Amino acid sequence: MKRYTKILMALSSAFLLSGSILPSISVAQQQRDELATAMALGIGDNVLWKDLQNGHQRDMLYEPVSSNESLVYKDESITLFFTRAGKLYCSIGDMINLDAVESIANQALISLFVDTDAHEGEEDTVAAEYASALRTNVEQITFQEHRAGAVLAKEWIYDRLYLSARTWVGVAERNYWLDDEYRQNLAKVTQQLFPSNDGVFNLSDFIKTSWGLGDTHLKAGWITLFDSGFTIRAGVKAIIPTATESRRSTDLKLIPLRMDEFQGYGKSRLNEILIAPKLGNGGHVGGGVWGDATWTQAYDNGRQVLKLQAYGGVDYLIDATEERALLQYVDTTMVRASGGLATTYAGLADVFKTTHDSDFRSFITQHALPELIEVIVAPGAIAQLGLLAQYSFGKALFFAGYDWYFKSQEKIVRFVEASDAILYSPIQEANPSSSNQQKIFGGISYSVMQHDVQFFSRKFSNLGLSFGLHGSAASTAVAMGKDFSIGLNFGLKC
Repeated sequence: MKRYTKILMALSSAFLLSGSILPSISVAQQQRDELATAMALGIGDNVLWKDLQNGHQRDMLYEPVSSNESLVYKDESITLFFTRAGKLYCSIGDMINLDAVESIANQALISLFVDTDAHEGEEDTVAAEYASALRTNVEQITFQEHRAGAVLAKEWIYDRLYLSARTWVGVAERNYWLDDEYRQNLAKVTQQLFPSNDGVFNLSDFIKTSWGLGDTHLKAGWITLFDSGFTIRAGVKAIIPTATESRRSTDLKLIPLRMDEFQGYGKSRLNEILIAPKLGNGGHVGGGVWGDATWTQAYDNGRQVLKLQAYGGVDYLIDATEERALLQYVDTTMVRASGGLATTYAGLADVFKTTHDSDFRSFITQHALPELIEVIVAPGAIAQLGLLAQYSFGKALFFAGYDWYFKSQEKIVRFVEASDAILYSPIQEANPSSSNQQKIFGGISYSVMQHDVQFFSRKFSNLGLSFGLHGSAASTAVAMGKDFSIGLNFGLKC
């Protein structure tokens, strides 16, 4: 009985269940036996992954809400923001092969029922019902992404020369999401199968956070003024990968060959693939061009001003080394009539129970648990275009606009270690397509100018203050989730 309940415990990790279903067995050999049985007999020739790249949303510095264009005074500015993507592009069914998981669950339940004399004569039917119920609830799992923090910006204008620097600092979070109805159904099914399970979800198992500094964008450009009220700014841009990237907890660790240790390790690796947040672009230096054209028209002796702006830019990120989770190519020679480690998967389980540690780990990496491998990634290009309308009267300013974002398909160029190319398949880990998103945004700002201001020991002849409320929401998205952002902007000119 213990053999099959342990198989189901491994499946529950794939189903993202938390908690301990059965008491762990303390004997090391028994723990290895359980893992060998679960892998060789439970998984067999199935591969549990369909995709290994759960795509991210825009970098924060490409979000419209991070812009300070709505502020009149903005030599120094800060934007406090919150962004939320309630449902990312991929769901659990896009990432994990649920057909294979359901089949494994079905076979394991049949074996469990036969071993315990449960549901005698109806083992196949009842097992299929439970496996289907598990799959029905699990396939509703989606992913969410949230960020909160502050965008910091500084601008310098020397006659016609324009310079700026922007970065952000804050926290990024990703999590699994399952509606209460399906969460309760999943807990109920689990409790019916294993009465000792309390059905309570440990939320910390379903959330990953990362905090620190994001990337830095530097701009330099030239301002050209025209008598007709047009202003054109254009220049170049540099992207510096200053983001703080959290080290993966499973990095540089061998896959444990004991069921009790494997469960925690497997859960960590699963979360690293599915819900690890990013603060930057992954360590890529980049460069680009940018520009905007603004038409300004004043009314009522300058007390009311209308501005229309078109902006755009193209950035290119340079190839760099990243650590990606990759599956090994499946070795079909492990199980065959002659020349293999065994002639059946039952025989392969017996081999793995005592010897062939490297082959055992290789089997796990081929079918169940990707390994972290260094590769050279080419992220490609990022393009952004938009329209902005501003109308100010007195000290108040209203604005609204449209923003389009595009990111080209990334490519894994090569492996850092040439020998890895023979073992690992990069196909599932590269983003399968380009992504784009369209947003509408708007808000209001208010500005005041004070003269002869004494601030501690320093006196300012002119001190301009601006603050505003900014919001944006995605109207369409391809290969990205729809999200929304809100921001509170503060600007200063002295």
